[in-house]
Amino acid sequence: MIAIVAGSTGLTGRALVEALSRDHRISKIRTLVRKSGALRSSDKIEEIVLSAEEFLHLSENPDPKLSGEFYFCALGTTIRKAGSRSEFRKVDYTAVTEFSKLCQNREGKSLAVVTAIGSNPHAPNFYSRVKGEAEQVILALNIPRVVIARPALLIGDRAEVRPAERASIQIFRALAPVLPRPLKSLLGTPVEALARRLIDTTLEASPARVILKASDLI
Repeated sequence: MIAIVAGSTGLTGRALVEALSRDHRISKIRTLVRKSGALRSSDKIEEIVLSAEEFLHLSENPDPKLSGEFYFCALGTTIRKAGSRSEFRKVDYTAVTEFSKLCQNREGKSLAVVTAIGSNPHAPNFYSRVKGEAEQVILALNIPRVVIARPALLIGDRAEVRPAERASIQIFRALAPVLPRPLKSLLGTPVEALARRLIDTTLEASPARVILKASDLI
């Protein structure tokens, strides 16, 4: 079975690729990246290098290597990193929905997408609203199984961590052992747990449409 992964160089994407590489059900992992050499070398992992513009038109890409059984999308950025709301939307809406349409067009068995806690197309917050709008498109596609995960603050070893995030992660790690599960899930989502739950739900028999809330990912 072949897995196609977008957003494989981010915190969640790296955890997904690592977990998929250990999964005996997956024979090949094709990762969509902006530059080669971004991931560790492995016979099981193959990089497909695409430009930023190509990510915005993925559904039309004729490359046969973009075909597989399982599609995983961990694409995402922040408004600060993107530079503007319009650039943020290109990644978190356009690129995400284009990857999802690629899965539909290639007749993939399952699609898994990571959004965020609070995703809602009617949210007053721009970030949550864009995530929710993308979810609306994805859930309406003709794909046999769609799994959407809405994690809280991702807990893992980031390459770059802003001061506010660092403080939140430290608080989570200090309080997690003593907090009740529902409250702990709102504070943060361990990225390894997110990856494992997303893969198992996507590859195993499950309903046609699944929403994994933060409380499901702890």
